[in-house]
Amino acid sequence: MRVLLVSNETEIIGGGELSLLLLLGGLNGREDVEPILAVPADGEVAERAGALGIEVVELPLPRMRHQLWRLPAARQAAAGVIRQVAPDLVHCNGSRAMLIAGIAARRFGLPAVWHVRVEGRDFLDRFLWSRCSALISPSRTVARRFPPQRIAVIPNPVSLPERRRDDPAVSALRRDMAQGRAHILLAVGELTPRKNVIRIVESLAGLHGHDVQLVIAGREDPSDPGYPDRVRAVAERIGAADRVTLLGFRTDVADLMLAADLLVHAPEAEGFGRVFIEAMAAGLPLVCTPVGGLSELHAETGFGWLTEDLSPAALTRTVAQALSDAGDRERFRAAGPQIAAEHFSVPAHARAVMEVYATLGQGL
Repeated sequence: MRVLLVSNETEIIGGGELSLLLLLGGLNGREDVEPILAVPADGEVAERAGALGIEVVELPLPRMRHQLWRLPAARQAAAGVIRQVAPDLVHCNGSRAMLIAGIAARRFGLPAVWHVRVEGRDFLDRFLWSRCSALISPSRTVARRFPPQRIAVIPNPVSLPERRRDDPAVSALRRDMAQGRAHILLAVGELTPRKNVIRIVESLAGLHGHDVQLVIAGREDPSDPGYPDRVRAVAERIGAADRVTLLGFRTDVADLMLAADLLVHAPEAEGFGRVFIEAMAAGLPLVCTPVGGLSELHAETGFGWLTEDLSPAALTRTVAQALSDAGDRERFRAAGPQIAAEHFSVPAHARAVMEVYATLGQGL
């Protein structure tokens, strides 16, 4: 079976691209499928896929929210790629990929799988849902965007870290991160109001009696370049400037998680929560807000602590509880990798996706 997987993005901007690359790796190890990746242009996504031995083709996907007049030309380009690749099925990683490549595939009589990874509704939802052959959602939270027909809920995959917590490189990283303090709180995610690391910084004001360093790893959002400065300003205002470190974008998140004591994740909304399962895989206990996919993951795995609400005060109380309970932290640290391996492994994810492909017929 030849499957053309279409990436919305050229670079890795979040968990969607990381999950797509893990799926490609899982499919590439099977004898019953040949995955081919289409990307808008050369970049990190294409580079990582190529390193896996995946064939990569270029398919421009212009952003057309206010330029729908470009849609016919974009679909014509997609049709050209489909003729070139001759796939049995097209798997679209995102709405833009479905709008262009997915619709083009349907006009060739090919099944089109739409992989939706985010919680927020879009004005194109009904239109695209009515035209896809099947829809994959990572959580029930995301699936609620759509009617229940033709939807498969398949959690995103995660791979276990290559290092161990006692690795000398991790120990050295921990010393650098801690800056002489007893505990390291880690926050991971794009620096945007939606991820709201400012709430985490504000929670430090009430965290009395705990010697902590908050380390924040995440890419600056080009559409909101002033956000890191606002984070620093809040830290300065509450007298915690020396307890907050902004690392910027990092490629060694797994090592950061091995080196930290507690992950703190406090977004306004979360369709799945990739950082949750990454923390489990690293054996890093976590505190998170009770939103969307995070609530689902907490209910299904029992891992970590969930705050009562979204307030900084609730976050402070829950972080203080976690830091005071060394026994539960060690229990979560021991259990996390096993839970991640059992429920969120790459092979299991690939098998579930293949089952969706198989339901679409046409000799698949």
